[in-house]
Amino acid sequence: MNGRPRYTERAMSVLTWAQEEARTRGADAMDTEHILLGLLRQPESLAVQVMKTLGISAKDAYDEVNRAAESKPASSVVQAATPYAKKVIQYAADEATSMGHSWIGTEHFLLGLLREEEGLGGEILRKLGGELERGREEVVKRVGGSMGGAQKLGAGSSQSS
Repeated sequence: MNGRPRYTERAMSVLTWAQEEARTRGADAMDTEHILLGLLRQPESLAVQVMKTLGISAKDAYDEVNRAAESKPASSVVQAATPYAKKVIQYAADEATSMGHSWIGTEHFLLGLLREEEGLGGEILRKLGGELERGREEVVKRVGGSMGGAQKLGAGSSQSS
């Protein structure tokens, strides 16, 4: 693998939707729950398929975010990402690299959420039964790569969503 992993089109859409969710919910910054909501807007993505395999219903995750997240009047613009959201994005890149993937896809954002221990997005996924190691296993099973889990680099594989 040469250079840093690149975002897939769906992964870029997740970040765009996360920003939109933050804006419409009146947040000052994009946070982990907004990234989760961005993932949920991609029902055909590998992340949502892996969630289903882990026993996590997209509807349940959406309902949990609505119950737990503070909602305010819509904001005109979201300035940045919270430190927790930035960690999720970095963890997604780390997960992709450790698996030997040359892309960052929706599945890597899911793993980043499961790995980040303080944000609401990961908390909701874990509450609903999400486990990081099982998520990694499922991603590797579906698209190949290494089970490095941000520990070591593995062999490359084909691009996913």
